[in-house]
Amino acid sequence: MNKYLMTMKPMDTFFFGQENKYRKKKDKKGSKKSDQAEYFQVSAFFPQQTTILGMLRYFVLQENNQIPIQSKKIAKGLIGEHSFMITEGKLDFKKIESLSPIFIRKGNENYFPNPLDLVLRKKSKCDSDSKIIIRKLEHSEVDLKTNIPNQEKNMIFFSEYNEKEGLSNFLINMKNQDDYLVYTKDDDEIKYIFEKVEKVGINKSETDKAYYKQITYKFKEPDISFASIVELDMK
Repeated sequence: MNKYLMTMKPMDTFFFGQENKYRKKKDKKGSKKSDQAEYFQVSAFFPQQTTILGMLRYFVLQENNQIPIQSKKIAKGLIGEHSFMITEGKLDFKKIESLSPIFIRKGNENYFPNPLDLVLRKKSKCDSDSKIIIRKLEHSEVDLKTNIPNQEKNMIFFSEYNEKEGLSNFLINMKNQDDYLVYTKDDDEIKYIFEKVEKVGINKSETDKAYYKQITYKFKEPDISFASIVELDMK
């Protein structure tokens, strides 16, 4: 098996679907209700691993002259019989041995989603120009009453947690834990990497009037890409 650093860079804007959202729609009489897709859709920041897995399976087939598929037997021997199914006890994708979580690569540096006990905070809450730093929330084990059965003892308690400030979502350089990136301009005007692009579309027919708004993203700078460590049995 060989390990590869795989990088993926969208050519322009991208939209990664999330769980579909629906709203109830009444018929003309106002009695019956049916599901209608929500008009406002926002892209995820990262592609799902199942999406990357599908891309990898296509790549393996392509590298072995199986696009289009010439032999189902050969194809199954290259990428396995089934796509990703969470109910399967053991997944076997043949030539694809492993796939790491997706991370961000900027230049030669790698950034991963932060552990949730690491937060971005200003050194001084009173000073708007104060430097933003990465802090680790202190925690302890305590006995608490909860609504979770059999979970009253040894609960992890973060005494510093402030609901108004909440947790932080950012990307951290694992080799230099003072170095970070954030997702959007709202988080930090200097350190953000995803640039928001809004799209509005209109779809009308005789029986239906609708419009939608879509939030897509693109990378702020050309040296940014998605990345993953892949283990493949490829010669």
